[in-house]
Amino acid sequence: MKYAINNILYITIMFNLLSTNELSYALTQAVDQINWIWFAFSVMAVFMVGALWYSLLFFNTWVKIFLLDKNKIMQGGDMIRSFIIQFATGTLYGFVVFTMCGFAQWFGVAGVLAIAGWQMCALTFKYHGWKPFLTALMIESGYTVVGGAIYVVFAQF
Repeated sequence: MKYAINNILYITIMFNLLSTNELSYALTQAVDQINWIWFAFSVMAVFMVGALWYSLLFFNTWVKIFLLDKNKIMQGGDMIRSFIIQFATGTLYGFVVFTMCGFAQWFGVAGVLAIAGWQMCALTFKYHGWKPFLTALMIESGYTVVGGAIYVVFAQF
């Protein structure tokens, strides 16, 4: 019961902080600073890097480490749905990084590293050996960091 009350108190405090006029104004300013043309270019660039990353660069390793069906992938399987989901999440990721860079460039870099760190934590639940864990981490978090770096660079224009 004590933890539930603490969580409710914490959520209430965070909601009050997020609803302050100063923070709302700062977020509005950060979003207003986004150059939407460069944002669109960055989303397309990250999407193309992802296509190269998961096909030419790491396809065989990716299929092996994540226990995917190579034949289903080669036949097209759920590729259109996967592309739509990847494009939507990549766009959202870019929007978050661009918004964070509106406050300060280092803030965007910190956000990219935080998301890559979150991926690392999520992968620790799936892999119990160091080699498969590090391989999966290199593929997944590596793409997150490279894509995030593209967003941070494009956010400066």
